[in-house]
Amino acid sequence: MSRRFFLLLVPAALWMLLVLKGCSATRYVPEGEHLLRKNVLEIENKEKDLSTSELTSYIRQKPNTTIIFGWKAFLNLYNMSPQEDSGWSRFLRKMGEPPVLLDSVMNAYSKMNIDNYLTTLGYYNNSVTDSIAYKKKKATVYYQVKPGKTYTIDSISLGPTDPFLAHLYHKTAEDALIKRGDRLASSVLEEEATRITSIMRNNGYYHFNRSNITFLADTLDKNNTASLEVRLPEEGTQKAYRIRNIHIYPSYDPIKAVMDSAFLPSMEAYRAGGFTLHHSGESNLRRRVLENMCFLREGDLYDESMVKTTYNRFSNIRLLNSVTLLFDEVPADELPAGRHADTSFVDCTIRLSPGKSQGYKVNLEGSSNSNGLIGISPALSYYHKNIFRGGEWLTLGFMGNFQFKVNDPIRSTELGASLSLSFPKMLFPINHTVFKSRVPKTDISASYSY
Repeated sequence: MSRRFFLLLVPAALWMLLVLKGCSATRYVPEGEHLLRKNVLEIENKEKDLSTSELTSYIRQKPNTTIIFGWKAFLNLYNMSPQEDSGWSRFLRKMGEPPVLLDSVMNAYSKMNIDNYLTTLGYYNNSVTDSIAYKKKKATVYYQVKPGKTYTIDSISLGPTDPFLAHLYHKTAEDALIKRGDRLASSVLEEEATRITSIMRNNGYYHFNRSNITFLADTLDKNNTASLEVRLPEEGTQKAYRIRNIHIYPSYDPIKAVMDSAFLPSMEAYRAGGFTLHHSGESNLRRRVLENMCFLREGDLYDESMVKTTYNRFSNIRLLNSVTLLFDEVPADELPAGRHADTSFVDCTIRLSPGKSQGYKVNLEGSSNSNGLIGISPALSYYHKNIFRGGEWLTLGFMGNFQFKVNDPIRSTELGASLSLSFPKMLFPINHTVFKSRVPKTDISASYSY
């Protein structure tokens, strides 16, 4: 029986293959249009860091999908569909792939993409051209790529800038991503700008951003080398910011805050651990927990890395549905007396929105097999997201597995219990500063079954 089926299946498969292969690939290509047959990319004077496959990925318009030996099976399926609208026609078109028609606009975008990518690698004044070969209603696009000149950085200097910014720049010069002897590449310059921005924002410069950094490369009268100048804001245009006040709302409800104008003013406010705590009734989280999770301190310079660490630490507490850190610049008329002229202040507000602290889950599974064995597996679990008011997650689980046969005295019973407790901190006597930029966690679990 199986041999007869095989003998029938092979001719049917061959017939289907011939039908699909024989369908005209240009059946649904309109007059005046051309089916994109393939893209061919050639690199002149190819460098080691350039690959044809990598540059080809930046071509916007791709031909129809091929399977083996250039066979566009999905295009053939689409072309098999009758021209009249019917269920069979819609099915074939859904399973197939419509013809990709040559688009000269997409070719222009492709050339632009390739040129931009070469520039990020350090090739300038590139030549990217295309030509099209037509054959009946099909077209093949040829891309000719000639990488431009490259420049080696022979010197790096810092232009006139604010002395405090210059001090921070030179202090971290050993970590710079651009070095003498490197190729001048815009991608590396962008990474270096990101590094400098992080340094400034981690040292009080709250308003410093990527647009404050420019690079000037001088390539005139040089033999494929460039003198690079890094330019930062001039003196007096940037100020360092310190944190004046920190306000923490451990039971913030965003809906009540919008709907009830008396919600926030009605909260009690008191000083605790170097910040002002606002809440109604007992706080969901202990004061010591809030102090350990918050790495910002009043009077310290604004530090974006500590802002991110504080956010990540609070977000690790699964009791909280959302964590929001807001910074408001202190108006000039509220600035402390005797402050440095180049220093301003911001106020920090931390809003913690808790969710449901506890609940349970019930699960019941049943099974049977051809031998008449029936199985029932109930499971019950209870969880508490804040068992000790420190964001600890407690889970208790109970499970059973009962197997039996009808009219059979033999029974199989399995019972089990499990307990797990997760702490959003390290329980071992290790200095917490070791994990200052990380999100530590300690998990304890135990289970028993019989």
